[in-house]
Amino acid sequence: MVGSSASKDFSRGTPADSKNSRPLLPKPAPPSPLLGQKLANFGWTALDGSKVSAQDLAGKVVVVDFWATWCAPCKEELPSLQALHDAVDPPVVIGINVKEPEGRVRTFLNHAQLNLPVVLDGRGELARQWGVRIYPTTVVLGLDGRARWRVVGDLDWNGPLARGWLASVKPTP
Repeated sequence: MVGSSASKDFSRGTPADSKNSRPLLPKPAPPSPLLGQKLANFGWTALDGSKVSAQDLAGKVVVVDFWATWCAPCKEELPSLQALHDAVDPPVVIGINVKEPEGRVRTFLNHAQLNLPVVLDGRGELARQWGVRIYPTTVVLGLDGRARWRVVGDLDWNGPLARGWLASVKPTP
């Protein structure tokens, strides 16, 4: 349901003036036709050789992050996604690197000590399909495989805001 309270689009907000010392908070992003939609069946292979498919992810909360090694906000956000990936009872976290050679991505991941699954989107086809134009862009899929949240810009994925979003798509025990 695009525009419903169950599906939200956020981008990183900026202070109204440079003297504002408040932390940056998400603000509404332009609507995305992706939100509320069940994503088409897909099958990806991560750099580590693991397979990722829509069928395997059914019934799980999934965080899909589109990023690039040249993107400073991406570099800032990736450690929090790694921590989320390593957490107890985590959602599935998948990085999608856009339009970069495998060697550069592997070198970056090794240097940054990141081991979350990363899929290469060499031609940017996945980014186009998912409506991604700004990096990082992260999409949270609910248990039903529908896109429930899209965040444009970096975010601390272990902070209270992100935890709230993740909790909103996860069943309570």
